[in-house]
Amino acid sequence: MTLTKSVNKITGAIFIACLSLMSLYLAEYSLIFMGIIPIAFALTFFNDGLMSAILKAGFTYATALVFLKVGQINRSLIPLFLLGLIFVVLISLKIPAKYQIFLAFVLISLTFIFLFKLEMIENKLTIDKMAADFKGLIESAYSYRFDLDIYKRVVALYPSLISMLAMVYAVLATKLIRNYLSYKDKGIDDIRELDQIRMNPKDLLGLCLILALIYFMANFMGIDRIYILANIIFISMLIFVVNGLSLFDYMLKKSSLPLTRAFQWFFMIILFQVIFIPLLFFGFADIFIDFRSRRKNAK
Repeated sequence: MTLTKSVNKITGAIFIACLSLMSLYLAEYSLIFMGIIPIAFALTFFNDGLMSAILKAGFTYATALVFLKVGQINRSLIPLFLLGLIFVVLISLKIPAKYQIFLAFVLISLTFIFLFKLEMIENKLTIDKMAADFKGLIESAYSYRFDLDIYKRVVALYPSLISMLAMVYAVLATKLIRNYLSYKDKGIDDIRELDQIRMNPKDLLGLCLILALIYFMANFMGIDRIYILANIIFISMLIFVVNGLSLFDYMLKKSSLPLTRAFQWFFMIILFQVIFIPLLFFGFADIFIDFRSRRKNAK
């Protein structure tokens, strides 16, 4: 029995190392593979405990030294293990799902915004240089001609674009981890109904305070106010759209349309550009009106 446990620990460590390194390699082609590593680390913690997770992470790091430079590992593998630890802490706290998702979204965004800024500093990139390169790329492929300031403002939205990806990942990763832990009977319930998650006025107040803090901190650091406001507006819109998606999903589920849930979401994704503004509007209005309760009361 002892020998079997020892073999399982060794094979488990090798599996995690191989999975992590393969995911890092394939991440050059798709970010989906990068997202596997934090989830795998979090599940290892919940399955085997803290010490086993640390040992497997250490073995993965040591194995990565054979293929990668220390700097590459520190900028890629360690932040991903850190994200796995973030999920472990948030899910262990057993706070409501919407706060787990929101906090994961904030921490993931900050992590990758910091890493992106670090890459910019190391490669001596500036907003002006990135905007000029972007302008040259667009104008070489299309006949569009815009002023350089337009490209500067677009490039300066990189924190918002990172946050958009972070939001999607926070929802999917939290859902997958909690689903697995519920299946394994680890004392964690699955998020059974994402369409029931909604913002309320207290959540809006908290969001406003956080965004105000970000504004004053960024302004203190000397960042252009236009760039700060543009990112804050974009992130706010993103959160309201996600709230609108949750509401829209609830309405679709309760509708009599002869479509499966998979097809409903397929059409939502295909028509996202068309329904973006309605999602934004109803996502904001739902904070104060709560359309779900009104529908239940109407019945």
